[in-house]
Amino acid sequence: DPSGVAIGGTSATGTGGGGGGGTGLAPDLIVEAPTVSNSSPTVGASFTLRARVRNQGSDRSASTTLRYYRSTDATITTGDTEVGTDGVSLLDASRTGSESIRLTAPSTAGTYYYGACVESVSGESDTGNNCSSAVTVTVSAAAAPDLVVDAPTVSNSGPTARASFTLRTTVRNQGNGRSASTTLRYYLSTDATVSTSDTEVGTDPVIGLSASRTSAESISLAAPSNAGTYYYGACVESVSGESDTGNNCSSAVTVTVGAAPAPDLVVDVPTVSDSSPDAGASFSLSATVRNQGNGGSAATTLRFYRSSDARISTSDAQEPGTHPVGGLAASGTSAHSDDLTAPSNAGTYYYGACVQGVSGESNTGNNCSSAVTVTVSATVTQPDPQPSGASKLYWSDWGTDKIQRSDLDGSSVEDLVTGAGLDGPDGLSLDLAGGKIYWTDAGTNKIQRSNLDGTGVEDLVTGLGIPYGLALDLSGGKMYWTTRQTNKIQRSNLDGTGVEDLVTSGLTFPGALALDVSAGKMYWTNPGARKIQRSNLTGSNVEDLVTSGLGSPTGLALDVVGGKMYWTDRGTDKIQRSNLSGTSVEDLVTSGLNSPNGLALDVSGGKMYWADAGTNKVQRANLNGSGVEDLLTGTDGLVDPSGLALGSGE
Repeated sequence: DPSGVAIGGTSATGTGGGGGGGTGLAPDLIVEAPTVSNSSPTVGASFTLRARVRNQGSDRSASTTLRYYRSTDATITTGDTEVGTDGVSLLDASRTGSESIRLTAPSTAGTYYYGACVESVSGESDTGNNCSSAVTVTVSAAAAPDLVVDAPTVSNSGPTARASFTLRTTVRNQGNGRSASTTLRYYLSTDATVSTSDTEVGTDPVIGLSASRTSAESISLAAPSNAGTYYYGACVESVSGESDTGNNCSSAVTVTVGAAPAPDLVVDVPTVSDSSPDAGASFSLSATVRNQGNGGSAATTLRFYRSSDARISTSDAQEPGTHPVGGLAASGTSAHSDDLTAPSNAGTYYYGACVQGVSGESNTGNNCSSAVTVTVSATVTQPDPQPSGASKLYWSDWGTDKIQRSDLDGSSVEDLVTGAGLDGPDGLSLDLAGGKIYWTDAGTNKIQRSNLDGTGVEDLVTGLGIPYGLALDLSGGKMYWTTRQTNKIQRSNLDGTGVEDLVTSGLTFPGALALDVSAGKMYWTNPGARKIQRSNLTGSNVEDLVTSGLGSPTGLALDVVGGKMYWTDRGTDKIQRSNLSGTSVEDLVTSGLNSPNGLALDVSGGKMYWADAGTNKVQRANLNGSGVEDLLTGTDGLVDPSGLALGSGE
């Protein structure tokens, strides 16, 4: 009740009669200046109003009533708002009575005046002084919470699309009363004014807060999927009794979202091993896929193309084979090459490559390379390591220390070199035009040669570290070999002069050698490293061709025209083949072998020949591995056949 309620009592400090009775004596009641227990209560709060009634007359007063008033000004009269009463006992002259009342402050803040008036009694000498002066009471608003949300912050103001970031803010009770628990709601806005009509992106509970206390809150959010400028903020739900509910939303924090990391695959300018091949000749095409984007790419496929113009596209003629490309990190690369056959018609051609686009790629219009020009000449060079119409089979035998030959069917066996100090003859190569056999000898550490009939044995290179594989470049006048003790590939002139080191690192017991002179390449097996490799004829630009699935690759032969290489593997007891680039590995012969060794091809006859050291046999099959035949066995005197070559008699 804004008027107050009387809940006090009376205390008198005197006794006396009730009037002058004709004696000339009279009472005169006044109310001294009142006091309050709290001159600045909040609305609705309790306080005590105290007043003292004094009989300043000369005679006793009768009992009467003290009335309490609230005034709108500093003058107290009985016309003001009465807020309570107290009984006043009779008072002797000069005596007082102390009175008080418990009141409730008005419900509206403001300045109020309180006082009291004592009712006059019979015979009172002056009834114009019965009201007190006023005591001022300033009523303030009741204690109330006022929740605000401080300016928010973010852990990253420039995230990429869909990236995570943290939004942080603080709820503050800037009022003077405790707040109830409530909820903080986070919003995404299209402008810099945050309101509850924006898009809600999450909530947090907020505990009750005392005046001036805070509560720090945060939420992890995902940036929008579209790049652009966004505004984030938060609004706290109002609570009961809150003094101001128009300030419950924060200001906005700006978040600029960039495009999400995305791959962008391109194909660098391709290269060829020979830009002017003869028609039908082999050459290699190399290209590198590069991820120039800022995000990782999924696995995909690279394809090679031949075009009639300088613009490469997937509508051009696709070359055989595809190349898997693993997932690439940003700036990652993947190099690929393939052995191709030049067109049969002379002319200018354009080669390149296209990588298939991947999910999320930022630009799929740049997935094809530029073109490399290849000018094909009319002259067709078809280097075949064995002349067509081969009629003889030559082999070396570790167990008997012999070099022998027979007809291609294994008949008519002849001993060619048997008494020239052989001790582990191995690699074997023929110069049919020059009428010579060349071989390595592991036990004597020599390279030797003789006439095709075995006469005229010569030492060409001595003091080697276990020479093994051997190959001839007759047009270039060079012979090439591997050494297993010094782990080298070397070459010299055909007469053994001018020895050069070509490859001196990365080799572990290197095996057989084969040459593609027209492409300027040499190939070799590397059993200790379980690899098949190639390089330029100078030993530069070493490449790993086959690195998986090998046990101990040993013998090696090339079908350059067909774009294939064949090898034996003493570790897996297999004969296999692949493209000259090492791709598309095939198993040809997988049973009946026990340490297959030297290997030779009769491409025109559609046959391959090999020596098998474990079974003491020389065998042959079709180039696809079918139709395996035993040509020579232990009953023909074989003990440990090794090197193998095809040719004719003298």
